[in-house]
Amino acid sequence: MYQDSNGLWHDKPNRISNNVYIYGLYAKLLGLDVSSYPEYFRRCVVIAKDNYIKIYRHPKKAHPPLSFDECIGMVGLGLLDYSLLKSNHFVYLGKGEKLDSSLIEKLIKAIVESTVAFNINLFMSGKKKVKLRNLWWRKNLQNVKYFATRLNPAHVYVIKRFNGVKPHEEERLMWKFYSDNLRKAKVKSHSDLSQRNMLWALYLMSGDARKAKKLKPWKSFEGYFGSGHPFTKAIKKKYGVR
Repeated sequence: MYQDSNGLWHDKPNRISNNVYIYGLYAKLLGLDVSSYPEYFRRCVVIAKDNYIKIYRHPKKAHPPLSFDECIGMVGLGLLDYSLLKSNHFVYLGKGEKLDSSLIEKLIKAIVESTVAFNINLFMSGKKKVKLRNLWWRKNLQNVKYFATRLNPAHVYVIKRFNGVKPHEEERLMWKFYSDNLRKAKVKSHSDLSQRNMLWALYLMSGDARKAKKLKPWKSFEGYFGSGHPFTKAIKKKYGVR
């Protein structure tokens, strides 16, 4: 009921989700079946070579484009190689560019570009407004894309640890800052529950099972997926919670 005919996991029964790879990672970490994911992933790959990555969430479905959590799900499932991401400067969609001295200039351009697009979107009349998180790809904001499709240093830290690569000290510090802030944040929304579930997975990928358990992930999993979901049942069993 929560797995479809392709063997992919979803958050709701009998409904196709766009987050199948991060859910697949949860399933793997909980000891559930993910045997069909490699074949499905092969069907989603459009281009995967040095300095260019184009992978869809679902075969032949370009939108919505790949997100960082789906990218991390692919890495955690052993589908997306570390060497490929590194060669593309940890940009997971399109042609990667190295972070260089033009960073500040590009950041300023991205802020201006997104602000203009947001205000136009906000004051549109008679047309459907675009959700803020979708603006960069629906309006083709190239300067925003430069940042929106790049894994941040905290995620790079986890991916390196997961692949047995020694991270840089700056990446370790960014991971500590990022994870500490997520861990201490109050859970007020469905999105907050999602971030907490992902933090649990990131802790496990980085080899920190103690901090993963201290999150009490069975609570956020139940809040996000519901008490009847196989993930909630499996995570309670994993940690001996009734």
